[in-house]
Amino acid sequence: MVNPVPGYGIGTPYGRRGSLWSLGWHTGADFPAPMHTHIVSCTPGTVVSVSNDRAYGHYVTIQWEGYRLLYCHMPSGAAVVTPGQTVSAGQLIGSVGDTGNVTGPHLHLEMRKSPYGFNANDIVNPQPAIDYDPQEDDVLTPAQDAALKELLDRNRSQDRVLVEIRDRVNAVWRGTERLAQLAPGLTGVANAGPFWPDVKAAIEKVLGRPISS
Repeated sequence: MVNPVPGYGIGTPYGRRGSLWSLGWHTGADFPAPMHTHIVSCTPGTVVSVSNDRAYGHYVTIQWEGYRLLYCHMPSGAAVVTPGQTVSAGQLIGSVGDTGNVTGPHLHLEMRKSPYGFNANDIVNPQPAIDYDPQEDDVLTPAQDAALKELLDRNRSQDRVLVEIRDRVNAVWRGTERLAQLAPGLTGVANAGPFWPDVKAAIEKVLGRPISS
């Protein structure tokens, strides 16, 4: 995946909690940029729809393998692709706008796995896959991110420490952050919790190698 707004970085990250969002947390990654800044497709794929919604404003949905990516808040008429069209990674698809539920111009990039619902099970973090380099073994793919998120969510209610772990995960993951770099930052709270061995084992399974604790 490539940066959808070349030259601009993430403002509000995926997973930030707050009353601004209907699920209680931010379901995508926001890229603040001036009005009409170019938006490109992160991936190759097929355009599913060009739509309008009160929350997302004008947006384009692109199917990529088992995922759908939503490029939201474009100006009316800014999309330069049509449903059924095949696109390549880096291809121009529209521009940054301020339609829908926004406080200023930006791209809201949202990523969902099948069956593509608006819920915590289907929405996944797009950030670790931006500028994904398959030569870097310890960069999380979207599937790996979803697997770890599922593990943490499943255990979160069992122990207060897991809540702290999840909060630290949300705070640390940015772009192509390595999970191996994340692990040492967790151990301060995690070693005090009874579920850390399971979490550590899951991280090692995702990476395919041991991590220091």
